[in-house]
Amino acid sequence: MPEEAWSEVISFLSDFGLLLPQTADDNRERWLDCHPLIREYFANRLRETNLEAWRSAHLRLYESLKENTDYQPDTIEGLQPLYQAVVHGCHAGVRYDAFIAVLGHRIFRVELLRELQCEFFSASKLGAIGLNLSAVACFFERRWSRVSSSLPDYHQAWLLNEAGFCLRELGRLQEAIEPFEVALKMGESAENWLASTIRASNVSELELTLGNVAGAIERAEQSVAFANRKSNRISKMCLPDTRASFLTTLADALFQAGRRAEALAYYRQAEPEQSGGNPDKIILWSVQGFRYCDLLLGEFEPLVWRCRLITDPLEQPAAIMGGEAVLNSNASAAIQRCRQVVQRTEQTLAAAKESLGLLDIALDHLTLSRAALFRSILERSTSEGQGFELNSHIAAALDGLRRSGNVTHVPMGLLTRACVRVIDSDVAGARADLDEAWDIAERGPMRLHLADIHLHRARLFFREKVYPWKSPQADLAAAEKLINDCGYHRRDQELADAKRAILGQG
Repeated sequence: MPEEAWSEVISFLSDFGLLLPQTADDNRERWLDCHPLIREYFANRLRETNLEAWRSAHLRLYESLKENTDYQPDTIEGLQPLYQAVVHGCHAGVRYDAFIAVLGHRIFRVELLRELQCEFFSASKLGAIGLNLSAVACFFERRWSRVSSSLPDYHQAWLLNEAGFCLRELGRLQEAIEPFEVALKMGESAENWLASTIRASNVSELELTLGNVAGAIERAEQSVAFANRKSNRISKMCLPDTRASFLTTLADALFQAGRRAEALAYYRQAEPEQSGGNPDKIILWSVQGFRYCDLLLGEFEPLVWRCRLITDPLEQPAAIMGGEAVLNSNASAAIQRCRQVVQRTEQTLAAAKESLGLLDIALDHLTLSRAALFRSILERSTSEGQGFELNSHIAAALDGLRRSGNVTHVPMGLLTRACVRVIDSDVAGARADLDEAWDIAERGPMRLHLADIHLHRARLFFREKVYPWKSPQADLAAAEKLINDCGYHRRDQELADAKRAILGQG
């Protein structure tokens, strides 16, 4: 082709963004790159016309990426070639090797033949949940219900469960239901009670996030029943934190249902389990510790909101509480509980910092920020030091939650920061946090979070001259409906107090 015609072709395709001219750093060498859609078109065309050549090309890329990448990189950037290798390996027809040698050993860093001996480095330490889901998707013949039959049944179920986990953490809750359920059924059919224990617990957590509290309790009880089977070697094979996990999953679901005493009994049973029998370490940590601290703080959460609701000097405490003496007495006990929670959380952060993942650390900071917030409200004052501590913890919590790739806990962080911002007279910031929390929770849908958002709107903004949403009455009515529909009876007292203070009902 004559030079002039060649330049015209390049210019024409570049104008439409179908060809992307590139220049080397030294400006001496130029090359052309096609738009990804163009590459995809010709890749599909090659696959249709010469499948053997298409697979051969992918195999060469797979082997090159495997051989020329550090064995276990410690950064997202370093892992990118391995994620690409998984894709090429699946296209090349070497799925088993890609699954074991690359995805398992080098990206996830797990022992795939022992379900619970897992580090899950890429998710826990780097927050690469979206990338993990993309890699896992390569092994599916039909998303998200059927994995390639070229893999053994056990690994098919493992991938289904991992897909459900990734989808749940990313907030794609409805999509997570099918792979979780299929993986659980496969475990039951194979009488793999060890795997079934964990998978039933995963389904319980999903049900709770969706707002089906009764279903969450049922699945958590199923998980405990699997664990208690005589043929289940869970006590010998599970890591200590895994043995505690299914107990705290049930405890958390019971607490959200308002059954605090039952939940507390399970937490007290789980705590020695997680310590592995070490009397010096009998304290729950990671997600299990966060759940337990949520229950400990939750006992006094209605009191915190009562104090917040009666901050108007024209209101009488008796209208909500029954007298200033009762208020002060209960507040003293609540402040002491906050101190205990802070002590527990700081202990876990210090003792297990090396083993904690991004989510674990973020949740610890969220617990510390909630404890500090509760204290500031109960003490009716915030010193400069307390204010700095409160803001630093909530900032660390939200930053950590976002970096962890976990979406389901972000609304709780935003709700906490909204309260902090109202105390700091940043009403616009508080409204922005509540709106962002709503956008995340509505997509799930995360109905328990939606109920909390309605309550927070009414309680934080009912005194504003211009209410940012429809009305406090509408938000309280919506909260009441969600609480009743979901069985979210943990919030019954808070709802009653809010209706009494805001609407004059009760």
